[in-house]
Amino acid sequence: MPQTKAETEDMKAIDARTLHAGIGTAGGIDLVDAGLHVPDCDTLAASVHRGGQRAQVLARFLLRRMDLTGTSAALINVPAPALLCDVQWIVTRAPARLRAVVPGNAWLDAPTLAQMARHGVVAVSIDGAHLAAAGQAAAGALMRRLGAFGLHLQLSGTEARRALPFVLGHAVPVVIDYCISDEGESGASPEMESGGHADLWLRLRLSRAASPLALERAGRRLRTHSPQRMVWGGSSAGPDVILSALPILIPDGTALTGVLGGNARWLAFGADLDWDEFGDAA
Repeated sequence: MPQTKAETEDMKAIDARTLHAGIGTAGGIDLVDAGLHVPDCDTLAASVHRGGQRAQVLARFLLRRMDLTGTSAALINVPAPALLCDVQWIVTRAPARLRAVVPGNAWLDAPTLAQMARHGVVAVSIDGAHLAAAGQAAAGALMRRLGAFGLHLQLSGTEARRALPFVLGHAVPVVIDYCISDEGESGASPEMESGGHADLWLRLRLSRAASPLALERAGRRLRTHSPQRMVWGGSSAGPDVILSALPILIPDGTALTGVLGGNARWLAFGADLDWDEFGDAA
């Protein structure tokens, strides 16, 4: 997307207001959302018609939402390829707060992954059933390519678990959703044989209506999985629900701090992120 001088100046103003705005909020808790929701293309198109380029509208929406919820940083899940360029444009201009997860497939080549990594992408999201259908050889080759560029894999879809035997064991993080509601848990199951695998990460997603009983039940099941490899995704529930629920799921205070933010920060930004190293990125 070509940049005009006005667009550049506008994004500078956005960065100046929001680059560090979320840090230290929410009672001193470092909140990092590992699944920030992005509006669909139709919603964005309606906003753009009221003035402003699509990427700038999206930037304002995401960063202001993070500020309002006290979220320090986030991984943006790109919902559609049509938004990929917009999201990459945004994350390279707010590098201390945003990274991107983009949809992909088993056949992503090295040049494509290298280009993604240079533009704020930290993970590829692939339907687990499709990746399993591609077979062991294709999945293994993909994992080696992801590892070479410091990227990780996020498995999606109702049959995401089918791909686990093909993608674990490559020293590349694999993130799978663990959804909690009054109807029970769905997605990843910590009781499965791979539940304690060092490569497997759980992204906790909560229904806003999840009862304390459902949370306690899920917490018991989660004890078989290392809390150092758990993150949370806001989705429609929002950080307020996460803040209320996670202490029930993760009663240990040190482990809880990691689940709230430290684990996702390591996964998305690296273990030793220096907040002062980012100057004006515009």
